[in-house]
Amino acid sequence: MFSEIFPDSLQELQAAECFDQFVERPYVVRLNPYEDHHYALLELLRAVLAEYIRVNESETWKIYHKRALAYLSSSMVPLSTEALLSAQYYHDIAYQLAGDKDPGVEYWEEELKKLEAGGTALNAWLQAAHDETLKFTSAAGVAQAYEQRRSL
Repeated sequence: MFSEIFPDSLQELQAAECFDQFVERPYVVRLNPYEDHHYALLELLRAVLAEYIRVNESETWKIYHKRALAYLSSSMVPLSTEALLSAQYYHDIAYQLAGDKDPGVEYWEEELKKLEAGGTALNAWLQAAHDETLKFTSAAGVAQAYEQRRSL
């Protein structure tokens, strides 16, 4: 996925070297000690960096999320249906939120109603909207309000 999102940045050899250096940083966590391709950033750092990039480098943010969404839409992704849907929704939401152009509460409520009416993928969307990098966005607020209403 790294080379799919950042295809122009580095030559193949440089990309592998940069990736190897990146995953050795103390804020990168290996999700499965027996596999070399599942990593995550510590949540606080990820949230702070994401907010900064989303607002201050919105075009870059949009490009990377669009590339990630295209990659996840391909048939080469080894994820379960729920995990794949959640990842796709995350990148779609993140793309929509680029810069200071948040589509607003009404937009996300309408998206949620469509999912609810369709009866599919609602939990995947809610999980995506609760991602730490989207914490203070209208999408996260709508997801939280929906879950509070549902729990009553």
